Amino acid sequence: MSSYTPTTLLPPSPSLPSADMFPLPESDEILLEYYIYIRGYLDRLWDSYVLYCKLVITTEAEKIFKIIFAEMDYFEIINGRIIEKMSRTFRLQIRHEYII
Repeated sequence: MSSYTPTTLLPPSPSLPSADMFPLPESDEILLEYYIYIRGYLDRLWDSYVLYCKLVITTEAEKIFKIIFAEMDYFEIINGRIIEKMSRTFRLQIRHEYII
């Protein structure tokens, strides 16, 4: 059973590894690349959701709400793990450039 506990009612996708088990690289620099990519992905996902909500009636937008937020939860957990895995020294070096 997955250790991922979503804040929505949807179960995790069977095609993805648990967010707690998602393999992460060892290098701080590569971890930062993952972090930046995931942040960009989450920003685009949110923008798409907001645009979708503007284009459809409210009841239709609610249908996708759980899916979008389950996915956002999944990637936020991975980003949290990325930050924890970065060395403290590296996090201090980059904290002004990236909100970490």
